Amino acid sequence: MLISTTGVVYAAEGSVVLDVVPPPRTLAEAMAARGHDEGREFNEILFETGVNRGPVEVQIEVLPAEPAEDTTVEWEEAWEDFDFELPLGTVNLYGPTMGDVLNIGTIEEPSVYRFRIQANGRSRMRDLVATEAVESYLVQVWIVEQQTGKNVP
Repeated sequence: MLISTTGVVYAAEGSVVLDVVPPPRTLAEAMAARGHDEGREFNEILFETGVNRGPVEVQIEVLPAEPAEDTTVEWEEAWEDFDFELPLGTVNLYGPTMGDVLNIGTIEEPSVYRFRIQANGRSRMRDLVATEAVESYLVQVWIVEQQTGKNVP
């Protein structure tokens, strides 16, 4: 189950990464999958940051359904919602080369999730190195379709 969380991750090369680490498997399972292992692809979403390197604040909201538009907070940037199928495994958010890993939980049944990302501060230190967080992100995520093919109401 994915969990809502807040933390700071260290952006590198102008990005942070959300990825799914598949669960471990036995040697017999790995040998049986040789040559047709499409289900164990590397699954990640690369989020572009304003800073080239440095800490960024991230708030992850895991929601039961699509949220209403929040007009109480003014975001400088908002991306169009996008869908991404997340496979079975542990979900983490981190900088591609260094820093802390923000654990977002575990996917117990592969599903299609919808992401909505909003940001403040991306233009403050564009392509520079930050020593403190000058950017903040809100990542909202909810299930839109379970692998069984059922749409989630």
